[in-house]
Amino acid sequence: MQTLYHSGRILTMVDRDDAPEAVLIEDGLITGVGTLADLRERADASAGADRVDEVDLTGRTLMPSFIDSHGHLLAHGRLAALVDLEGARSIDEVVAAFRERLAARDAGDDSPLIGAKYDPTQLAEGRHPTRDDLDRVSTEIPVLAMHRSMHVGAANSVLVEAAGITAETPDPEGGRFGRRDDGSPDGFAEEHAALGALFAALDPEGGASSILGGGDASAALRLAADDYLRHGITTAQEGAASPDAVTDLAEAARAGELPLDLVVYPVAAWGAPAREQFAERAPPPPTP
Repeated sequence: MQTLYHSGRILTMVDRDDAPEAVLIEDGLITGVGTLADLRERADASAGADRVDEVDLTGRTLMPSFIDSHGHLLAHGRLAALVDLEGARSIDEVVAAFRERLAARDAGDDSPLIGAKYDPTQLAEGRHPTRDDLDRVSTEIPVLAMHRSMHVGAANSVLVEAAGITAETPDPEGGRFGRRDDGSPDGFAEEHAALGALFAALDPEGGASSILGGGDASAALRLAADDYLRHGITTAQEGAASPDAVTDLAEAARAGELPLDLVVYPVAAWGAPAREQFAERAPPPPTP
């Protein structure tokens, strides 16, 4: 099966001055780049009884897909289930997004309310939310807002108190708790050393899995892959992969459920066992 793309801007990424008129694809591989007349002639000559589909780009741009150089595919999919704070442009809009999700819940649902991807540089106040801001969402259930980096976040008073964070709680090594003028916690937590206290309060056994590790891996993979492909990314990364994540992704690959190329980096402590368990997926060891 051959497909001929033409009548648009074609970027080869080989030379900035490249301006081919057309690209010929056969069975998923590029077999020709050049003038439309030449590629039509080549396609007609080799097609035989097979049909040659022509795609008129109508001025659109055709270019190679993107490679995600640092990401967490499963986490991206799981974040889709959380309150989306990416579009918030003020603290009030952060609060409103949480309230909207809370209002849509079934009666009696008192599970933690978690949102992600706010960015203080995009908020009118130019700061992170505090416990006082998030208390406007609820003073009865835990509320956690995660920064878009997933390395900092803010909790409401219910969650701060459940985590046992007080004015006397020291900052952990590699992390920091935000403070009010009197030294009491303002709900902000910086880096996972500090966020760990909030995660543990949400899930004493799973910790950070409350945010990123739980849920249906298959559903998360589908959501993430669809979003990546929608944005033109065809090679993704799964960084700091846990043993469960490595297993889930390897099984998805074996079942043909990975619609893109995926590079998995197991957490160092589990790297060797993962290589042994999934030897057919592991790259060859480096040569000395």
